[in-house]
Amino acid sequence: MTGKYDWNAQLVRYADDLVVLPDKPVEKVMEHLKKLLNRLELSMNEEKSRITTAHEGFEFLGFAFRRGYAPRYGKEVTHMYASPRSVKRVIKRITQITSRNRLHESVSTIVKELNASLRGWSEYYRHTASSRRIRKAQFHANRRLRKFIMKKKGSRKNGYRELPEEKLHKDYGLIDVGANRVRYRWTVQQPKESEYPCAV
Repeated sequence: MTGKYDWNAQLVRYADDLVVLPDKPVEKVMEHLKKLLNRLELSMNEEKSRITTAHEGFEFLGFAFRRGYAPRYGKEVTHMYASPRSVKRVIKRITQITSRNRLHESVSTIVKELNASLRGWSEYYRHTASSRRIRKAQFHANRRLRKFIMKKKGSRKNGYRELPEEKLHKDYGLIDVGANRVRYRWTVQQPKESEYPCAV
């Protein structure tokens, strides 16, 4: 979407989701995009589409992007991390795996499923600034597994004394997704043109 229109607009697409990052006011770009879609006999979902700025941020494919000042580098950078909706989904999945309805199953079966969910989800965000969000998911998994084990033993205790994190990882095999994680605080700085609104 460049050249004769006298503006540069980068289009990022995956399946039927896309983001347009222009260097000029986005309204003209949106108008042109709608014409292109019409030629293909396609239409834009107005309810799910919105215009935002890099500073306001946006979500795409489970990632959240937001422009902000980084004191460590003394300049603005683009932060990329797991979106809030993605965090909620993995928390919900962990809760489902450790549901009381599964108390008849072995702890090893539950741990195997927890490890698969935690490993897959955290690897998807491996190269993003998502350490705090990954720790949140890990903490929830630790707490839910601890509660699950105590219930199987017929105890109403929370299990923090009986089942410290080290015991969960070493004795029960629960993965620690933050143990060897590379921690990112920023991504590559974008050019000043990115201050213009983008469409998602």
